[in-house]
Amino acid sequence: MKNEELINAISVSAEPVRMKILRDLASNGEMKAKDLLEGFDITQPTLSHHMALLEENGLVICRREGRCVYYAINVKAFEVIAEFYGEFTKPAVKEAPKAAVKSAPAKAPGKSAPKAAPKSPAKKAADEKPKKKKDKENKEKAKNKKDKKKKSK
Repeated sequence: MKNEELINAISVSAEPVRMKILRDLASNGEMKAKDLLEGFDITQPTLSHHMALLEENGLVICRREGRCVYYAINVKAFEVIAEFYGEFTKPAVKEAPKAAVKSAPAKAPGKSAPKAAPKSPAKKAADEKPKKKKDKENKEKAKNKKDKKKKSK
């Protein structure tokens, strides 16, 4: 794996949904796309998008059997990534001197902790998406109840 390919693979795997997909595949072995989808609150096209990125970057292996698509971890790719990160633990890498490691500043009495940075518009939208989906589901349930009452009258 070339350096650029390695960087792309690490970047692609760092996205939270893809990270969970990789964890599921690592713990369960080969899985059908349908079975993978059950563990997520995403649509099938969204899962397909994530799987295509993982496959394009060599992190998963795809196998088709009829209409079913099976995915598995590409162990060789993760061995290369592990070897890359293993370089950071070799004896040649020295720990930073203790004086260079800064601790968090002590907060002054009576002052509150600093506020977290504001969320980006994309992050806000991602957080609101599940709420909107639940609201939509609740509206559909209420509508179905009304329709049943009308039919029973």
